[in-house]
Amino acid sequence: MFKRLIGRAMCVQNPGITTEQIDEWAIEFASKVPANTFSPAEIHNFLQGCRGDAAKALREIGAWVAENRTTASTTAGSEADTEDVESLDASHPFTPGGHEA
Repeated sequence: MFKRLIGRAMCVQNPGITTEQIDEWAIEFASKVPANTFSPAEIHNFLQGCRGDAAKALREIGAWVAENRTTASTTAGSEADTEDVESLDASHPFTPGGHEA
């Protein structure tokens, strides 16, 4: 995703940028984002704000992760809670209207 949103624009803006440099930046960026914490859409939205500016993306990702990690954890917990409730509802002997099945 970094290569697509940042790398392509960098190549157009500065033909001296090599694919090796973009690969290195992409690896550095990925190392700063904890696995299984943010959705691809969240990362995409962050990168949209940095489009074409690898230095900005690398400089700001740490603060963005710290700021949004709590929100991501809370959202993940909410989704897990919803799944638990749905599985309980499926096995409960009552219909959604509150009457016995």
